[in-house]
Amino acid sequence: FILLLALLVLGGAGLWLFRQDIAAYRASGAKIGAPLLPGFRIADVARVVLRDAKHVTTLVRREKSWVVHERGDYPASFQDISDLMLKLVELKVTQSEQVGASLLPRLDLAAPDKGEGAGLQIGFSDAQGKQMASIILGKIVKKKDPMNPLPNAVNGVPAGRYILPAAGKETVVVVSDPLSKANAEPGKWLAHDFFKADRI
Repeated sequence: FILLLALLVLGGAGLWLFRQDIAAYRASGAKIGAPLLPGFRIADVARVVLRDAKHVTTLVRREKSWVVHERGDYPASFQDISDLMLKLVELKVTQSEQVGASLLPRLDLAAPDKGEGAGLQIGFSDAQGKQMASIILGKIVKKKDPMNPLPNAVNGVPAGRYILPAAGKETVVVVSDPLSKANAEPGKWLAHDFFKADRI
């Protein structure tokens, strides 16, 4: 009888904890396996602004091409821009955590104007200037090199990235792509094939 009573108490406590976890999970607003940017339409994007603590890059879509505003509207690399937006659309949430605002700098998820611990903010706007989405990229998640089976192998292979999907919220997610090509330096987005000399 005592064992049965203990089992019922433990089962009830476990059920209560499970329901508490489910409630916290639903409150986070970011479900595992859900798209990082639900409802995001690449075709509507007319301006992309990348900003970190040191640089700002504004990519503007013209009639037939993209340009880098900070470089006198020099043509931008359409391939790099499309690759970034396609990745963001396809990425799924692999982990979701509630993180207080005071802890965001530890993950490099503070706003670019906050100084230490600032992340890379990416904002998307449509042709009317309405903001479609805004995210902050933080630290790159690294894992153990699978080609190095030694027990003392350090984590060194980029495996994902911390992202703050919406400024002002405390839900931090992790995605399975490090997005290492995302950069706020204007020179990184210039088209390298704008001018070609044929038949020299």
